[in-house]
Amino acid sequence: MENARQKLEVEKEERENAQLTQKLLANEAKQQRDYEDHIRRVIKEYEKLQKEWKERRQERAKLDEALADAQRSEAEMKHCRIQRVMQKVSKHSWQNF
Repeated sequence: MENARQKLEVEKEERENAQLTQKLLANEAKQQRDYEDHIRRVIKEYEKLQKEWKERRQERAKLDEALADAQRSEAEMKHCRIQRVMQKVSKHSWQNF
């Protein structure tokens, strides 16, 4: 009778251990999936930020180029004004002789 009771207790403990093992394995699998999902989200966010950075860098290059063009145009306009003024001054200088 005692052997039968011990045998039932052992079987009960084995079932409980099996259930706990299954829960543990299920929990570990869920943690692994969660971790992999997190890594995918981080990679996706990184790629998004990298793309935005590239676009901003290209935009910045275009703006720098436009600024350089504007500065060249301004310098050319100043040069032309100076030449016109010098021509007028030169013309008036000759007229004074």
